[in-house]
Amino acid sequence: MSGVVHFEIPADDEDRARKFYESVFGWSFQVLPDMEYSLAMTTPSSQRGMPDRPGAINGGIFRRGDMLPAPVVTIDVEDIDSALDQVQRLGGETVRSRMEVPGSGWNAYFRDTEGNVVGLWQNARPTDGSVQPVQVHCAAQPTAVVRETVPMTALADFFSRAFGSVMAEAQRQNVQLTGPPFALYRGMPTETVDVEAGFPITGNLSATQTVLTGTLPEADAFEAIHTGPYETLGETYSAIQDGIRAAGRTPSDAMWEYYLNGPPAEPDPRKWQTRVVWPVT
Repeated sequence: MSGVVHFEIPADDEDRARKFYESVFGWSFQVLPDMEYSLAMTTPSSQRGMPDRPGAINGGIFRRGDMLPAPVVTIDVEDIDSALDQVQRLGGETVRSRMEVPGSGWNAYFRDTEGNVVGLWQNARPTDGSVQPVQVHCAAQPTAVVRETVPMTALADFFSRAFGSVMAEAQRQNVQLTGPPFALYRGMPTETVDVEAGFPITGNLSATQTVLTGTLPEADAFEAIHTGPYETLGETYSAIQDGIRAAGRTPSDAMWEYYLNGPPAEPDPRKWQTRVVWPVT
């Protein structure tokens, strides 16, 4: 069964709309200026940035256009192309075919038999279960983080505390979070690891005793989407390292992970998604 996982609200004035929903319902927003889109956070989120409350979903606000003049709900599917074929066989029509959202998946829109426009979402994961590293160039990105040297056995508790502290401080200072939660590891983990966890941001955040400013550096890197439980992330790191060496490059001693999809919104660990980025020298 496919579920509703997202919603979108069109706006003639995005800033006005954000202020309206923040004031009336207490929502917070992550502005994505390059996409002319704002992620709407409607509910407390987990250490991986996913809704804590069962049944709750987050959404987005975007500039109103002819294609999407009214609010839209988005349904999660295994295969967008197959879903659109089924839509058309049963009397609906495609409004916009599959479009990639880099690092996350694909979306599309269709019109149902009642004239409503509805979104589709397909998570990015290789159909054969393999990891496929790709070479990328990462732009520098300001961040807000909590940094500590943490025992490997205590990472989950650290992430929960760090992500919560950054979200609270960013909201207090009216600083926009502009991407999914991440963790940057400085050096290869042993029994402990030097790690900073937080969010990309736009705007100026004043550091506190707990929440610091940082930067995800500009770098050439190899990345891959890991699909599955966090315990198997080592397999993806090995695949990326093999790709780096095959290209004649040297892996950096720092790397980071974006947490795209996970508990509690997705109960099946086989579908959890982590974007792993490993810079090279």
